[in-house]
Amino acid sequence: MGGLQYNLNLSIMNTIRSRVIIFLLLNASILVYLIIVKDNLLGSDSTAYIQGAESLLKHGVFSSMGDINTPDNFRTIGYPIVIALTMIINHEHYISVVIAIQVVLLYLMFVKFVNIGSILNINLYPIILVPFIFHPEFLNLATSLQTEFLYIFTLFLFFIFTVKYFKTRNIKDLALSAVFIAFSLHIKPVYMFFVIVYLAIVFLFDKKIKNVVIVMLIMSVIIAPWVVRNKVTLDTYSFTSSKNFNLLCYAYTLTKAKYNLTDAEASKKVDSLIIDKYKLKRNSSMLDLVSSQNNELIDKIIPIEAKKIIFENIEYMPEIYIKGVLRGFYLPHTIYNVEKNNPVHISGFIEKVKQKDIKSIFFTQGDFNYSAMYFYVLPYTLNLLVITGLLGFSFLWLTKKQFRTYQTTFILLFVLYGLAVAFPTTNNSRYMMAYFPQMAIMFLYLLNYFKIARRDVSECFRR
Repeated sequence: MGGLQYNLNLSIMNTIRSRVIIFLLLNASILVYLIIVKDNLLGSDSTAYIQGAESLLKHGVFSSMGDINTPDNFRTIGYPIVIALTMIINHEHYISVVIAIQVVLLYLMFVKFVNIGSILNINLYPIILVPFIFHPEFLNLATSLQTEFLYIFTLFLFFIFTVKYFKTRNIKDLALSAVFIAFSLHIKPVYMFFVIVYLAIVFLFDKKIKNVVIVMLIMSVIIAPWVVRNKVTLDTYSFTSSKNFNLLCYAYTLTKAKYNLTDAEASKKVDSLIIDKYKLKRNSSMLDLVSSQNNELIDKIIPIEAKKIIFENIEYMPEIYIKGVLRGFYLPHTIYNVEKNNPVHISGFIEKVKQKDIKSIFFTQGDFNYSAMYFYVLPYTLNLLVITGLLGFSFLWLTKKQFRTYQTTFILLFVLYGLAVAFPTTNNSRYMMAYFPQMAIMFLYLLNYFKIARRDVSECFRR
């Protein structure tokens, strides 16, 4: 009995020690990142969220364009509310307060991350997941006034509590998963259509319509105020007008691929087509119009014309998608100040490989280039591992019936949906990070499968 208690105490001490080490390492990484790498806490969309927060506080009207006479739903209200609350706490240093909150949430997220093995019944040490914690993109997003990190956090907790529910059948876990998917939609409504998949798999799992109703009620309570506001203020039940912005971006991208144009040339071609057809002002930009609140343009003209262009050129979609996926898995120079003439950038790396001069990527005038290791070797290695995890996990799900559980099915559908909606028109790897932890978990699943298979083979030979 004493030996059992001793082993239990030792296990607890080792767990605490490992968490403390991870905490200290992560804390040191964040400090180094902020002091040495980070030179701006704002992002490309920060102004819109700040304007939305200020309009809420000053006038009780949400306008991401900063004009109370033009309320909008182009941006959803989740992140501006967070900024508004921090402005109430400390208006002078609200940006620092938001970043501090996001860093704390980063710690909480990774505590859940490294303990995922117990939820998934994976018998591997969480230390395997530790390298994934230090992906520079995580640190960048957690220290930026952008929606991405809070979106990643809420979506990750939705994922965690859903897979936990498949193990425990505890209605509390299901309720929490519904809370976090609803909150994630207020931050970024990317997973709006995944809710249908989520409800379907919950019903198929327990065959109880009651649980589906509970999920729907919880989500409705959280989402309904925003929908009602949109109807009262904008006379539309649409959750966000950004879907039309996305349709327009697809139209631009397909036109660019079809005619081999630059981004500017493709957008000008599409804009001119719509302007001429509907006799709009020649100085009108379709992207400006789609973010205005002229409902006739938003709900009729632009969606109709964008969809028409998309369906007429749908054969170019596979090419665009593949290029989008490839772009999404290397770090963009826009975030890390790695310009295209820098050998760390992917285009420079490819050129150096062609010239058989890989050494110059890692050494500059004889000195070791540490930024190449941090911005290239580490993230690219981790990205390659998660892609391996995705491919291996998908193969096992398709070929091994015993591998096909509700947990694994949910994980696969979650990641595939994210990849499908995120990459076709993006050149920014920050969108990948919403699915990166789940893909890392896929890699862990893969290792666990091979560990079990190897053990079974060893036992077979012993017999």
